[in-house]
Amino acid sequence: MKTLFDNEKPKDTAIVYFDGACQPNPGRGAWKYLIIFQDLGYSLPAKGVLAGKSTNQIAEYTGLIASLNRCIGLGVKNISIFGDSKLVVQQVNGLWRVKAEHLKTLWEICINLAKNFDYFSLTWIPREDNIDAEDVIRTISRSNLGE
Repeated sequence: MKTLFDNEKPKDTAIVYFDGACQPNPGRGAWKYLIIFQDLGYSLPAKGVLAGKSTNQIAEYTGLIASLNRCIGLGVKNISIFGDSKLVVQQVNGLWRVKAEHLKTLWEICINLAKNFDYFSLTWIPREDNIDAEDVIRTISRSNLGE
C-alpha cells in the first residue's frame, strides 16, 4: 500500500485504526494511528509521544483525537474507526459514562469532532487485530521525555 502525501486529496471515505499506551502506566505515553483509503490504495500513518506523565486511557484518547483531526483536515466525510480500548470506544459511543474527570475533556473533544462526519462508526477490536501495539511501546521507549 502506498503512502498518501500531503498534497494529494483522498476520497471522502476512510478506515482508521488507533492505539495508545504508557510505559509504565501512568508514565510516558505514546499514540499511533493508521488512516486507510482503500479506494485509492493509500495509507497515512502517524504517531507521537505525549509530554509529561500520562495514562493508557489518555494515550488512547489522544490517538483517536489526532486521527479525527487529520481526517477532518483531509476532507474525509465517512469514517469507520477501530481501536482496542474498550473504555474509549464504549464511552465515545455513549454506552459507558465518563467517570474519570481527567478524561471528560478528551471525551468531549471526540464527541465534537465526530459531528464533522456524515458517517461515523467506532468499533472495538481485540488488541491483536489492531495496528502494531508494540510499535507504540517502542516509540515510548525511544523517546527522550522524562516521566
